[in-house]
Amino acid sequence: MADLSSELSSTSSKSENLAYLQETWGLDAKHARILLRAQRLEEKGQLDLALTYFKAVLGPYPECQEAIENMDMITRHQEANQAKQQLSTAPNRTRKGAASFGVNLQMVKPIPGQFGAFGALLDLCNYFGADYSRYFEEDDGAH
Repeated sequence: MADLSSELSSTSSKSENLAYLQETWGLDAKHARILLRAQRLEEKGQLDLALTYFKAVLGPYPECQEAIENMDMITRHQEANQAKQQLSTAPNRTRKGAASFGVNLQMVKPIPGQFGAFGALLDLCNYFGADYSRYFEEDDGAH
C-alpha cells in the first residue's frame, strides 16, 4: 500500500485529496477536511495543533488508521524529545540516583573489583569527606 502522503501529493487538487480521504477512510466531508488540515500541520512541524486535529477526526471516526498512526508517531516523537531534553538538563546521576558530584562516570576508568566505576565514585566521595548515603535509595527488593 502506498504511503498516504505520497498519494496525496500526486493528486492535483484539494477536492481530489478530500474525495480520496472520504473514500479511503469513510469520512464525511467535514472530517476529511480536518484530516487533510492535520496532515498539513504535521508537515509544517506544528505537531501540537496537528494532534488536536487528528483527535477531532478520531472522535467520530475512532477506527481511522491514518489519524491513529499519525497521532502515535507525533506522540512518540514528542516523548523522545522530552526525554532527550530531560537527560540533557539533568545532573549526572548513578544508577540508583546518587549525585555524581560533577564526575562523569563514563570517563572514570573501572576499578578492578566488585564495584567498578561506582566504586570510583564512592572513593571520590570518601576522599572529599562527602556524606553520600543520603543520595542512595534503599533497595528493599520490592519492585
